[in-house]
Amino acid sequence: MSSGSTPPDGPDADETPGEHAAAEHAAEHDTDQDTSGAPAPGDQPTSRPTTARDRRDRPDLARRRHPDSPVRSARRRWLAGVIAALVVIALGIGITVVALRQHGATATAPPTGSAPATPSATAEAGLGADDLLTPALARTILPGAAWRVTSDQTGTDASTSRAACLSPEATAQAPDPTRVLTRSLGTTGGTASPTPTPAPSSTTSSSAASSAATPSAPATGPDRNVPVVLHQALAFADASAATETYATFARALGNCDLAASYLSGAAVVTGLGDQSAAVQVSDAPHDVDRTVVINRTGTVVNVIDLVTRAGTSEPLKAIDAVVDALATLTDRQCTDAHGICASLVRVTAGPPPAAGDQPGLLALADIPQPQSGTGTWAGLQPGKPDDLVTSGCEDVDFGKVDAQRATARSYLLSDKPPGMPASFGLDEAVFTFADAKDATGLADELNKNLKSCKERQLTASVEGGDQARGLGAGGVGIEATTWVVSQKVSDTTTSRFRVGVAVAGDQVVYTFLPTGGKFDLTDDQWMALTIRAAQRATQAT
Repeated sequence: MSSGSTPPDGPDADETPGEHAAAEHAAEHDTDQDTSGAPAPGDQPTSRPTTARDRRDRPDLARRRHPDSPVRSARRRWLAGVIAALVVIALGIGITVVALRQHGATATAPPTGSAPATPSATAEAGLGADDLLTPALARTILPGAAWRVTSDQTGTDASTSRAACLSPEATAQAPDPTRVLTRSLGTTGGTASPTPTPAPSSTTSSSAASSAATPSAPATGPDRNVPVVLHQALAFADASAATETYATFARALGNCDLAASYLSGAAVVTGLGDQSAAVQVSDAPHDVDRTVVINRTGTVVNVIDLVTRAGTSEPLKAIDAVVDALATLTDRQCTDAHGICASLVRVTAGPPPAAGDQPGLLALADIPQPQSGTGTWAGLQPGKPDDLVTSGCEDVDFGKVDAQRATARSYLLSDKPPGMPASFGLDEAVFTFADAKDATGLADELNKNLKSCKERQLTASVEGGDQARGLGAGGVGIEATTWVVSQKVSDTTTSRFRVGVAVAGDQVVYTFLPTGGKFDLTDDQWMALTIRAAQRATQAT
């Protein structure tokens, strides 16, 4: 591992045998993955088979040669020469020591107060170019792309690119790293380097707030510089500072503040070092998806942001590919960083990192922009569900539900874009019961009443009843059902509503959205939002 040098350019020429083995290993895993797309929320999680390479619970195992790596005779001859030279030197030192003792010489003790180097003191020196993503490793993420290194940077300044969601404002409280390495990779046929997002100030900064990085989309229009990927590795003085930075980055992912974007996917990642998290961000204005994975091993924090054309990668599949590559990098870093290596890595569809100004309720980053492509969501102060507006088919007085806790919140487009219906807005209510049986009872009652609404109201029509499953915090199972209710108001006017009902353990989450024209969500977005609302509810228990 190189020490403190600027990462060299030239992608494949400097690929080491270890990197070659890592690429082969990742390619083997790729054949085991489901190529049909991301599983439904209730499908089995993605995991890697247990192999000798997967048993990396101890950092001292991380440097072992991959069993498939070729043994080179030239290297053996070189090592033999080095060993012989060391033997000669050792003999010389021994003779000198004997001579000194015979003349009464004594060894000089180290100065009082000196101490051997600590992990924190050596962490910076241990982070080098071989700890960064290579074109060979990037090909395990997107095999069809001709990857090449487009830029390398040591340290940070105003031009350093940033990862999606990790804005200066969101990461301002993170400790300063002792060393930052940033590498951008692009594909042949694209531009030489991804467009950076400049820092708000022209002043050069080495803080983590200015360093969480990856390619950014252009100011307007579709991003043509895709696919691209950026890897940033940050070393810290000690594990405590790295842990604090990781926590700051995780909150920033869960609160993603990328304009006109939302968290379209997320996963719970285990076995990837000491800590890890992953999300996918749908950036509609630039027609791209951004898969962001972060992790910590000891004193080192990694950020990888993969940018692909919108809709070309299923969230869980993209996350799994990036995680697999980061597992290889984590194994290279963990020994010097005095952290946990990658072992039995597991990727499971689940909630984003806990975030939001109101824990247990939807974060603004969870809500897609309407199909109009306009508007910025804002949340009102939470209250009681007594006056909650409904479709008229629920036939439940939410103010009289016998729950231990009941909370409701409304979300509006604060900038009131042109053409927005006066009734447009999202409502959410969360009910917490004494046990799961009572929660299931309310969910069943709501779904039964919605399904049979036409029998009670001649002006109503109900479509849907689609069901899906998901996982909340702590592995709590989620069952969600979505509906579309139309109410004929007059001969010329019909109101249309989206309704969601989800049960997660002892909690029921109700979501409601009046629609009009392009101020609407797709069926898939509405189902995902209903599940996400339940996931957020489980994070507050």
